[in-house]
Amino acid sequence: MKKIENCRDLQSLSLHGCHGITDIGIIQIVNACPMLHSLDLSKCRHITNVTVKKIAEECLQLKSLILQECYELVKNIFIIDLSEICLNSHTLNIAGCRDIND
Repeated sequence: MKKIENCRDLQSLSLHGCHGITDIGIIQIVNACPMLHSLDLSKCRHITNVTVKKIAEECLQLKSLILQECYELVKNIFIIDLSEICLNSHTLNIAGCRDIND
């Protein structure tokens, strides 16, 4: 992950299906890439609300966030964090996130 520090202008990143990545790795990426417009974390099954909160705080340019089948997200805290992200986002995909309901 050390090389990611050189990617400050990165605007789009897909980690779709990177089953081994955790909050620690995503937070390093988010800290290093504040210009992200599109982030796909589909099927990153170890991503938690910690990551969503960090994305909301750091990725102010984010327009598209895909969290499809991120099973570790907890509904109540997650929705609060998403309200911060949704102010700027155009696309949000949370399909298959089992614990998110009304």
